Amino acid sequence: MKNLTLEDIKEILRIEVRKSILHSGHVSGGHNEIYDSMRKVKSLEKVYSKEINIRKSLLTEPNEVRKSVDKKLQNILESLEITLDKQSLNYKKLRSSFIDLYLLRFKWIKDMMDESGRTDDDFRREVDEKLNMNLFTELIEQTQSQQVTVNQEVHTDQKVSSLSKHQSTSISVGIDKFISEKYKLTSKSEMMMRTHLEMLIEEFGDISLGKLDRGMCVKFKDDIRKLPRNRSKIQQYRNLDFHEQVSLNVDEKDRISTTTVNNILGYVSSFMKWSRINGFVEVNFFEGMKLKKQIRQRDERDRFTEKEIKKIFQKHNYIEFTEVENHKYSNYWTPLISVFSGMRLNEICSLYLDNIIQDKVNGRKKIWCFNILEEPDRPDKHLKTLSSKRVVPIHDTLIDLGFIEFVEL
Repeated sequence: MKNLTLEDIKEILRIEVRKSILHSGHVSGGHNEIYDSMRKVKSLEKVYSKEINIRKSLLTEPNEVRKSVDKKLQNILESLEITLDKQSLNYKKLRSSFIDLYLLRFKWIKDMMDESGRTDDDFRREVDEKLNMNLFTELIEQTQSQQVTVNQEVHTDQKVSSLSKHQSTSISVGIDKFISEKYKLTSKSEMMMRTHLEMLIEEFGDISLGKLDRGMCVKFKDDIRKLPRNRSKIQQYRNLDFHEQVSLNVDEKDRISTTTVNNILGYVSSFMKWSRINGFVEVNFFEGMKLKKQIRQRDERDRFTEKEIKKIFQKHNYIEFTEVENHKYSNYWTPLISVFSGMRLNEICSLYLDNIIQDKVNGRKKIWCFNILEEPDRPDKHLKTLSSKRVVPIHDTLIDLGFIEFVEL
């Protein structure tokens, strides 16, 4: 079983569009000759009624609609040997697009019954315009070509700008290229980077990079500021797509922090800077877009006072809450190492036994030290910067508490 990708989403939607066109033709077929006007009116009323019911359900029972769509998508994904992960961003994108497509199908059936003269390609273009997924690139190119021709005929003295080949690159392809050039990126860092960058696709669809403009980028910043924190974990949010989460307009205290917003904008700005250098966009509209950090009340973190630190590490409290007597040794040693060494949490948690060494420091006699370094054969050992590589003497208090004896057990 493989994970659901953006290309999988596009192919599933293309198939559904073909089915929708066939279904619309079947429902509306023959009305102009076989059915009389009254039967045609009744058929239209039936279509309108179905559309109203589903739109009403989306407002009053959205979870029931999603469950119904989930059942259909489960069968589709199983047939394609794709893992069903309802919490993944790609799945939410697929489900949201599936619902939008279903609603468009009602409109298409009505258009065909009304003998509007619209073609199947018109429906495909409308789908692309609605979903912003570049499903039918050949139609987009054809439309752009026709627009250029019309503009040249009507305004021969005006230049018509069009996207270059590089600027027509979709956001998803750009993200893949950008990440592939990152050196020594851990799987965790890649997942975080990809999650933040794919929010562009959640916002605008998988459009061409060259279509992004300043207004769109400002809208993206404004929208992510409205997102609820833990949006993929908290039950009331996790089944909603990006736009549904934004439209909730949750209280400021329940939104993602300014730090998180700036982290997202930082990743996106780096991506757009790379895109500009590589010719995918002309301007990095995200440059300088980070927010001034205004610390909200819920984000305020006062430093522990000396009195509070003594209380935390008071023997009775510390032994009880770290549960060292129940062999929770990591709970016991990690805070102590942090206090007496200043090491980062990930540096402490990724220590191996052979990272505890005896070494000469400043030409003195050998003393016990933490050897902090990046090791290619140990993927969990990753340094934040090159300067993070260092040897840190183990504090006498840790030795007195029996840390070396614990290591040598």
